Amino acid sequence: MAQSDGAVELTEIEFNSLQMVQLRDSAFERAFEDGYFKSPRASTTMDSPRYMAKILGSPMKYMWLSRVITTTGRLDEKGVYPSGLFKFNVTMDSSNSTIAKVDVEQEFI
Repeated sequence: MAQSDGAVELTEIEFNSLQMVQLRDSAFERAFEDGYFKSPRASTTMDSPRYMAKILGSPMKYMWLSRVITTTGRLDEKGVYPSGLFKFNVTMDSSNSTIAKVDVEQEFI
């Protein structure tokens, strides 16, 4: 179903497809590279999304909400949070084949 911001919610089958799983995994790795999470990568995981949408246009964008959990250290720079619900915003390149940009926002602890 399309929303006012142009987002189209993906079905559970769509967001569990190999392509979307690979997209989320790549974005999660990119979030670590870009310094969004301070915990050790080896002990930090991202749960399956609670919601995932694509935003139509050029370039294509994807957004999802997932819980991120670490068993060692903390996710944030201040060392407070071992887990949280995060909104991932991914912008694809002009050919919609690779990730151009990842933004991560903490939604809830």
